[in-house]
Amino acid sequence: MKIVAHDEDSLGNLLFCEVERHGKIVPLVNKIRWRNHSTCPFRIASAELHQQVNLSEFGQPDAVILVNDDKGAVHIIIIEAKLHSYVKACRENLSDFKFNWNNKSKLNNQLTLRYRFLRALPRLREKGYVSEIDHVDHSPYSTDRVRRCKKLLTLRIFEGIAEKTFDFYLAALTLDDLSPLREMGPSDEFFPLFFDQQKGTRDDFTGLGSLSWEDCHDAFGGTDNHFSYSYKALVGNSFELGSENSPEAEESFGRPLIKGRHMVEYGGKICLLSCRRCSYSIQHLQDGRFVELDRGKSDKKKFEALRGRIRLLGKAPSINMKSIEAWKHFLARSSDS
Repeated sequence: MKIVAHDEDSLGNLLFCEVERHGKIVPLVNKIRWRNHSTCPFRIASAELHQQVNLSEFGQPDAVILVNDDKGAVHIIIIEAKLHSYVKACRENLSDFKFNWNNKSKLNNQLTLRYRFLRALPRLREKGYVSEIDHVDHSPYSTDRVRRCKKLLTLRIFEGIAEKTFDFYLAALTLDDLSPLREMGPSDEFFPLFFDQQKGTRDDFTGLGSLSWEDCHDAFGGTDNHFSYSYKALVGNSFELGSENSPEAEESFGRPLIKGRHMVEYGGKICLLSCRRCSYSIQHLQDGRFVELDRGKSDKKKFEALRGRIRLLGKAPSINMKSIEAWKHFLARSSDS
């Protein structure tokens, strides 16, 4: 029997089911690229995976991994999955740097809420449920309500943990080739808002990490699993510069309704092609910035003629155009491959 996922939610569910079935929790966690750690900051002795845990007013994360390390300490990892780049999955925070819940599906808001739940978790042993303390005026959450979780099934998962000292971590699972969160500072508009209510100060949270869908695919190490087929079907032509052109990519590029970003060779230079319907832009990275070399706007004839002037190299990585160092790293690595 083949199990096939067709969207973001079903792909995430299929991934974590297969991770559990094949015993791949340790390889998956070891694939996380931590913002403040070069390697995983703990060693896993045992782990328990929960999907779609209902945290009530704090939302519903894609996966919660409860870990006991080799020293008996407890660690909680929450993973949020998006079939987009990190930046595309986020929304800008308000200009006054306050928590914004206008769109609950945006990744930076989701990570902020999961952080708030985990910060409030120790209060479970005092109140019998999870609740934040009142927000102070200078908190980024002050325009939001005090959130609670009273779900009995959820409280049963965490009640033993809340009695102990524990560490917690958040990881964003996205299409990014490189770690997007290493490129951002806390003042970046796409960065989650971390504020320690107990201390009343912004939290330099060190448990933040990122994971790519390709990392998840690699974690299975060739194992016969249901996830890999759906991953390849949904994510598509992810290949490095310098590899053979994908016939599927070549075929789709010939269609007038192609959209998205591709790496191409144009005028002897490696460039980024961005296109939507019959409009396109070709940009080349030079002297620390992207310079536009060619453009067409709603011109089908010019768009179709472009094919004869470029060589398609592969799908572009999901890297913010402002992340110049990440682009330099990607291009340098691709040139070496």
